[in-house]
Amino acid sequence: MRVAIIGAGPCGLTSIKSCLDEGLEPVCFEKGTDLGGLWRYTTTETGHASVYNACVMVTSKEMSCFSDFPIPKHHPLYLPHVLAKSYLDLYADNFNLRPHISFNTKVLQVLRSQMGNKDQWKVTYEKRPSQDEPTNTTETQVFDAVLVCSGHHWQPYIPQLPGAEKFHGEIIHSNSFRETRDFYGKNVLVVGIGDSAVAIATELSQVVNKVYLSTRRGSWITSRIQAFGIPSDQFLQRRFFFDLPRGLTDWVCMKVVNAKFDHRNFGLLPSNSYLQQPPVVNDFLPYKIISGAVLIKPDVSTLTEKDVIFVDGSVAKDIDTIILATGYNYTFPFLDENMVKFKNNSPMMYKHMFRVEEKPSIAFIGCLQPVGCMFSVAELQARLATRVFKGLVKLPAIREMEQDIAENLARRESESYDAKKHSTVVYYIPYCNSLAEIIGCRPRLGRMLFSDPLLALRCYFGPCSPPQYRLTGPGAWGGARRAIMEIQERNVAQMRKKVLGTSYQNVLIKIVVGLLCLYFVLVRVVFQ
Repeated sequence: MRVAIIGAGPCGLTSIKSCLDEGLEPVCFEKGTDLGGLWRYTTTETGHASVYNACVMVTSKEMSCFSDFPIPKHHPLYLPHVLAKSYLDLYADNFNLRPHISFNTKVLQVLRSQMGNKDQWKVTYEKRPSQDEPTNTTETQVFDAVLVCSGHHWQPYIPQLPGAEKFHGEIIHSNSFRETRDFYGKNVLVVGIGDSAVAIATELSQVVNKVYLSTRRGSWITSRIQAFGIPSDQFLQRRFFFDLPRGLTDWVCMKVVNAKFDHRNFGLLPSNSYLQQPPVVNDFLPYKIISGAVLIKPDVSTLTEKDVIFVDGSVAKDIDTIILATGYNYTFPFLDENMVKFKNNSPMMYKHMFRVEEKPSIAFIGCLQPVGCMFSVAELQARLATRVFKGLVKLPAIREMEQDIAENLARRESESYDAKKHSTVVYYIPYCNSLAEIIGCRPRLGRMLFSDPLLALRCYFGPCSPPQYRLTGPGAWGGARRAIMEIQERNVAQMRKKVLGTSYQNVLIKIVVGLLCLYFVLVRVVFQ
């Protein structure tokens, strides 16, 4: 079975590997000159979405790796974009993925084609000039299945700011932001309150004259490191927490993040609770605010020739550049517009990846916003898709898939403060569990409690790292247990040569947490 894969970013790479694992023949089309997708930094390629030069991952390395290929131990806890790209190169080389990628190749059209009783796909693509072929060439190949791994960071969402037509300054989208030095000495307004908006504002504060950050609703701000040096994602992404009542978890999270600084006093307090929208991960914003380096403003009311007037009547004068960190629209220009249905900017697909049909032969990898790292989520999606294509896994009946989509949509609308903005947000553990359940690789902690109690407790109370989905079932990896048990050692390996013994404080915390959570071990794990 031949499978066309569109895009050679993290989603495309893990899709190639999943195809090879299942004995399928992958052909990956990448319009750029190299693999990596967003993580391939460039300032020269037109139309290529890329991270900015100072970008650092907001998820820790142990939670960001592919499940059977840990990030090197000597890498720092949080990877700058250069090392993230390096890791993707290592992954591609380790599993020999490059020979399956056609670079400088842009997919123009993907059409369903009926060949007798067989459902196939015609993929038309354009190869850019090379030494062997001096002019563009257009070709078409036929495939049995398609994996769309092009992501959604291609068509920026540009809101219409009142008065923009008379504004004399520059208005750009964060999609084109690369270097802070391009804004030296300027007055800049950043619109938005996501990870990118806050990161850009704090970086710019080092070189600009003034930087303003405009937010309509505010947001919960968390740092990469929590108490006792625990990475934020490793602290929160634990199976135990998701078995607690949602209201309790919500309350605890709000208390934890507000303990660092009072969001109300800093002009950032949102009207929603912590779990109603993803938090912003940034270590510097509170300090930048109290030092006056970043000025928080409400929503934009109107623009004049040089100034920006906000809804509270305040004015930012002599603005040179407005950066819109306002997200992206989902678009698949190579597909028929009827191929994917949308509601509130959310593709109406089963598990955010399958069209509702009897025998799906096309899947969309990475068309969602996980509260966690995309790498491991996309990997589970690719593992599921390839097993569906091969006929090893059968999806539910059409009516059941439609019901699942409707229920998820209703839940998002009831739980999320802004259902449209967060239409594709998924929480890492519940979503990964749902995919792993279908694949057959979800760890059975009840059984494990008797066969390997230490591992079971680590999986339940410790960080839910990607290797947990390689412990059992299809694609099981022999190194998964070791990777899970060595998380703490690997966390600090880059910072010091020798890992010291566990502190008394950490032992006490584990004892207290263990006693408090015994009930959940018995009820949620043993009897699941």
